[in-house]
Amino acid sequence: MGNGAVMTSFLVHVSHRHGRIDWPDVVAAGVAGAAIRAGEGEPVGYRFTDPKFETNAKAAAKAGLGLVGASHGLVGGRKDAIGRQVDLLLAALDHIDAARSWALLDAGVVQEVFALGLGPRFADIRVFHDRWYESTDRTLVVHIPRYAWQSYNCPDLSVLRCPLVTSDALGAGTVVLPSGYLRAGGDSAPAWAPYGYVEPAMWTFTYAARVAGIAPDLVDATAFRGGVDELAELLRGGL
Repeated sequence: MGNGAVMTSFLVHVSHRHGRIDWPDVVAAGVAGAAIRAGEGEPVGYRFTDPKFETNAKAAAKAGLGLVGASHGLVGGRKDAIGRQVDLLLAALDHIDAARSWALLDAGVVQEVFALGLGPRFADIRVFHDRWYESTDRTLVVHIPRYAWQSYNCPDLSVLRCPLVTSDALGAGTVVLPSGYLRAGGDSAPAWAPYGYVEPAMWTFTYAARVAGIAPDLVDATAFRGGVDELAELLRGGL
């Protein structure tokens, strides 16, 4: 999808909460890819496994979606617990066609996790990051909202070898793509401003996008300022 001379690509974030998804319709709507929730936490402590992850991952790939991602919600804990979460996300990628797969670590607010006092710290993100790149050379994308970065006392995010996803300045009300992105500020929105010495690579600009194949349920939508090939290089080809 484009906005004038500049191409913008969009990803959606889905989980079991979205019920049955018609993935061919999602592909036909022009969505470039999806972050499919695999779960949260680790096997010994708090853990949630999304019951629809494998079904969604296989169906999205079968429908021809170009970028099929596994998303893991980070839960804070000891180094060994963080290491087990790395293993879970790597294992989730095994259920996705290798030519399409990518990985997202979500350090945003998960209400159930924070209610248990298990919200991740920046130190937990660093441990996950280090263990990830000890285990694989695959790119890890990380979602650290600006408000979370501020709650960590504004650390230097450039120490992470990860494309950064922000989720600030979310557009109000139900939106459709790409017009909802333009109304939220588009490529010049304040949400794209750097923080922690890093410019966001992607911006989750709404929690309420209406997308064919997922509607009537609403879905988080993320924008990338570039074409699909550039997005694939970012998610799968490293920095």
